[in-house]
Amino acid sequence: MGWQPIKHYPVLAASGTLGPKLCEGDRQVPEGIYRIKSLNPNSAYHLSLELDYPNAFDLRQAERDGRNNPGSAICIHGKAVSVGCLAMGDTAIEELYSPWCTWVKTR
Repeated sequence: MGWQPIKHYPVLAASGTLGPKLCEGDRQVPEGIYRIKSLNPNSAYHLSLELDYPNAFDLRQAERDGRNNPGSAICIHGKAVSVGCLAMGDTAIEELYSPWCTWVKTR
């Protein structure tokens, strides 16, 4: 059985350009399937979900490409501004902010 989306959420803001995340500070948003690593109720962006980026796949790709720092601290959060994360707006992040939400797909 494959992955079945439960719901799609629009991204209100994301920095960077179309293309993969390559290194810390490039302001790109990674594409892939990530676990929710932690919930932050005290985020400066209303609420936030920290993703487990880089995961094992991202680390293997970085090593294969000779990159030693693929980045970190990627979050899905409220508000409508972003510097390398995914800004979903306050209403959407309130729906997603749950200990039952454990996996997300970004693209």
